[in-house]
Amino acid sequence: MSNVLIGIIGVILFIGLALAGALFLGPRFQESTIDSKAAASVQALSQMANAANMYRLQEGRPFQSGYIKPLADSGYMKTIPSNPVDIGGGFDARTSGGGVFEGDAAVIGMGVGQGDTASRICSSIARQAGQTLVDGLAPTVTAYPSNPIGCFKLSQPLGSLPVDFYMAYARI
Repeated sequence: MSNVLIGIIGVILFIGLALAGALFLGPRFQESTIDSKAAASVQALSQMANAANMYRLQEGRPFQSGYIKPLADSGYMKTIPSNPVDIGGGFDARTSGGGVFEGDAAVIGMGVGQGDTASRICSSIARQAGQTLVDGLAPTVTAYPSNPIGCFKLSQPLGSLPVDFYMAYARI
């Protein structure tokens, strides 16, 4: 009888310790998930920016703005990375003039989304890039922060994107 009682107490103690650990470590696990999605976003943007820069160097002309599929089609990337934050959006290339990439006014952008999770991912991207999250930025390429990679919050609509939409970018 005492062995059964000790076994039951042991099981209850184990369950209690597991619940306490989950409550204590839960936010840290969620934070690490956010940081890993931000790191994957930074890596994907870096890969795309490097491919666009390699295209410019080897072809002798800037990469055209728009969708970045030609980078994969012409062999500068094996495949186009998927958006790590899973909002269903891909990557696009933007310029200040809308034509070809010129100097500092060219970026590869990626939608992070909207809401609290997007805000935390964007903050983590900005922190990893050594910047502070910029809020209320005008949606023009020349107004993007000057960091090579970063994230910001659009506070006004950009085409079909809603107000308060978070964007990650890489300059090329």
